[in-house]
Amino acid sequence: MRLLTFTRPPARGRSRPRGRRPVFRALLAVAALSALSLLAGAHTAAFAAAGAPFGGTAAAVPGTIQAANYDTGGQGVAYNVTSANGTANSYRSDGVDLETTADTQGTGPAGGAYDQGWTTGGQWFKYTLDVSTAGTYSVAFRLASPYGITDALHIADASGTNLSGALAVPNTGGYQTWTTVAVSVTLPAGQQTLTIAQDSNGYNLHDLAFTLTSGGGSGGGSGGDQPFGGTPAPVPGTVQAANYDTGGQGVAYSAAAGDGTASSYRSDAIDLEATADTQDTSPVGGAYDQGWTANGQWFKYTVEVSTAGTYTVSFRVAAPGAVADALHIADASGTNLSGALAVPNTGGYQTWTTVTASVTLAAGAQTLTVAQDAAGWNLHYLAFTQGSSGGGGG
Repeated sequence: MRLLTFTRPPARGRSRPRGRRPVFRALLAVAALSALSLLAGAHTAAFAAAGAPFGGTAAAVPGTIQAANYDTGGQGVAYNVTSANGTANSYRSDGVDLETTADTQGTGPAGGAYDQGWTTGGQWFKYTLDVSTAGTYSVAFRLASPYGITDALHIADASGTNLSGALAVPNTGGYQTWTTVAVSVTLPAGQQTLTIAQDSNGYNLHDLAFTLTSGGGSGGGSGGDQPFGGTPAPVPGTVQAANYDTGGQGVAYSAAAGDGTASSYRSDAIDLEATADTQDTSPVGGAYDQGWTANGQWFKYTVEVSTAGTYTVSFRVAAPGAVADALHIADASGTNLSGALAVPNTGGYQTWTTVTASVTLAAGAQTLTVAQDAAGWNLHYLAFTQGSSGGGGG
């Protein structure tokens, strides 16, 4: 818009009648106000535009959000990209930076067949979600990168506040070789918009799985997960690896792929197989062990601790090679209770031994997470006995 410019004509030997000057100034003020009103209106229209959840419904949290399901609204509203890359316009017409994924995890839901690539510092995508319970959530990002990136991305709320801090993406070996990296964020209950802000290039994103770790529920799972069989496992006592909580991917467990051959025991028999261990096979779930371990995977177990105190946890494990930092136990807040647990070379995936660690537990129902920090070992069960132990094998 061109603004009118008023130039006072030069004096020609006779002064302008003083009575006309207020009229001139009034006209100038009206013109200026009109111009400012038009500019303000354009500014307001640009920033009042709001995106909407993809598919018309906010994504449920706890739950998994596909990277491909960013909000609708277009450039500058639902997303900001430097160029419209992507090859997945068959899924959505504005399939910006989307491509078919080779990830084998989480491909069933709508949008799960695609990942988001062509990442660039300064780009962002918005996601509208509906949080059922206020609290702290673990957000498991499914990522791939041929590089190690220290400051790859972060999650921001509607005000622009960085909720997650800088997220690092490890070198996974390629743009279609996937791993899981988790961070914690605190969210209020209700519908809200989160932004995935790209702070660097060189990685792909498949999905984000939100799991409530503190702030909701009691007497059962901490965020949508529930004890297998409906009752928390008693502690002291033995917890079978096969009896992880119910709730599915991103809630009760996070697994890189749906491996396992024990679907006759439970329909979501993730990473389970019949065990050759001869010890403690009679309890429910005792006939199976958990294999296909991988860094970044985890499984939750809801337990009922009868007495607060220090417990020795005996892990029944097997491995064809020694693994220095194989796993650890975390509480609902994500605190590492056990420290890094090493698994020795037992001679094979079905040659078993016992290693121990000590943990301190509060009394009552609570959810513990067995976090896998490396691949190359199997787990049959965890036996909790009151009293400390220095660790070891046998």
